Amino acid sequence: MPTLDTKLHLTMLDRGRANKPSELYGLHWGDPDKLPHLNMVRRHYLDFYIFPETTALEIGPGGGRWTRYMLKARRLYAVDYHQELLDELARHINPPNLIPIKNNGTDFPGVPDASVDFIFSFGVFVHLENEIIAGYLKNMRRVLKPGANVVIQYADKTKPLAQRNTGFGNNTPEKMLRMVRDAGYSVQDDNRWLLSHSSIVRFIPQEPR
Repeated sequence: MPTLDTKLHLTMLDRGRANKPSELYGLHWGDPDKLPHLNMVRRHYLDFYIFPETTALEIGPGGGRWTRYMLKARRLYAVDYHQELLDELARHINPPNLIPIKNNGTDFPGVPDASVDFIFSFGVFVHLENEIIAGYLKNMRRVLKPGANVVIQYADKTKPLAQRNTGFGNNTPEKMLRMVRDAGYSVQDDNRWLLSHSSIVRFIPQEPR
């Protein structure tokens, strides 16, 4: 199973440059403007949370497939482990409110404490080992404002398509929701029906008792 230093995305990036150099990297997995289920992800999990006063953060922006829908935010952090992918994002999308950050695995260097209203990640956590997911969930707590929303797509090995995908992590809704709650969050939306090989969870930080 791929880990954070996988070359999976870098290999796909090289192929994309060779085949369709002008296209945003990531569109080969589906264009949210054209596919109804991805358009629903955009409308339900992005448009509803991004406003001109929002500080948002995307984990694993790729070439900007989802990033382009978040640009109306006041500030948008784009966090990735691979500098090559941040460079690819900058080739197509580089407005002044977009702040690229190369992290060290599961951290958010340079992002101030309690400053982020919304975190989004699609096409990334499906490939991660659960130990790395747990690390991300722990480190998100530092940067999130009280009441901030987090939306993550993750691998769902209860679904046949995910079982056949060797690049997907060994995750299920039961495991994911347990990790989210153990990290101190409250699950707000547990969507297992929209996607055929993965599921989506939305959660917020729990209020201190």
